[in-house]
Amino acid sequence: MGVYSVCTFRQDKIVYRSEMRKCQNPVYMQYKEGEPGPNPLETMLSALSACKLVNFWDLAEKYKIAFEDASIEITAIVGPDGMVEDTHQPKSTIKSIQTVWYIQSSLSDEAIHKYLKIVDGVCTVGNSMNPSIDCSYEVKRL
Repeated sequence: MGVYSVCTFRQDKIVYRSEMRKCQNPVYMQYKEGEPGPNPLETMLSALSACKLVNFWDLAEKYKIAFEDASIEITAIVGPDGMVEDTHQPKSTIKSIQTVWYIQSSLSDEAIHKYLKIVDGVCTVGNSMNPSIDCSYEVKRL
């Protein structure tokens, strides 16, 4: 069991800064192309993809599974989801998350899909997602 802590501060109207351990992560609230840093949703997707990829390589080493290369791309579809309870404030949620794995390996497709189920099963960030989100993945060979 572990305990993790992040503290977030407002720097100005559109820029926030999250601090964890000895690191800082800027978060931008305008959701515009060309911003120098991620918005909150991109930060969450970054955590999800990093969690999956770190576990991918850690488990491969642990079980001595040979992969030549692997990377991951995650896309979320966000949409309206009614109103915040007892208010007139609309809310939006993640409707679906599509994961594309780019993998170079001599393993069979069946073995890779079985392995990715294990990777998903140990990803703390993924296990913390709302179960109503439609999650899918595909594998593209490098």
